[in-house]
Amino acid sequence: PQLERVLNLPQDSLTKEIKLTQDIMQLFIKYHISSDLLSYEEITDFEDVAPEADRRLAAVRGHVAAMQAMIDEAKREEVEERRRQAEYEMMQRRQREEEERARRE
Repeated sequence: PQLERVLNLPQDSLTKEIKLTQDIMQLFIKYHISSDLLSYEEITDFEDVAPEADRRLAAVRGHVAAMQAMIDEAKREEVEERRRQAEYEMMQRRQREEEERARRE
């Protein structure tokens, strides 16, 4: 009930949403994502006065998916940067080895 309250969801709307609940908790705990980035934000000017639980849940699910996509992209970029760094270091090492061999000859 507290998680639903924080996300502006109707009571018991996460009861059958085990994977979504786990994903939300992971974003909170592991990545320290603020609840306001995941919560349903009611815009009374454009929305019905009492939007259905499904629409609220879909909005939160979309926010969670967007955060996960952003984190996955950051991980891919980090892996690619590490790969480039290792490649550069290997190239530097080879160059030093070749220079050392040339000096010995």
